[in-house]
Amino acid sequence: MHLGETSGASLNRPFATLAGRDSADMHDGAISIDGTVIGTYIHGIFNDDDFLHAFLNTLHSDAISTSKYEQCVEDTLDDLACHMEEHIDIDALLDIS
Repeated sequence: MHLGETSGASLNRPFATLAGRDSADMHDGAISIDGTVIGTYIHGIFNDDDFLHAFLNTLHSDAISTSKYEQCVEDTLDDLACHMEEHIDIDALLDIS
């Protein structure tokens, strides 16, 4: 959730330019002067594997990103469920009324 107002010289270097409804382009995010820090308010932009791979490959052309976002989320949730099952008495929690 975005609260507050973003300001600073880096706003002159937006992360993205989005087509506006009234044909005026809107800028989003910012990139630091040296290009090492990038910020955006576009929710979920890195969830799209095609975008993520293209973006990462522009940062480091020698490395090919092959991560799969949805699979990573599923694997993480499975790991969390296994951890909880191992360390929490689920049956006892369900019996609490």
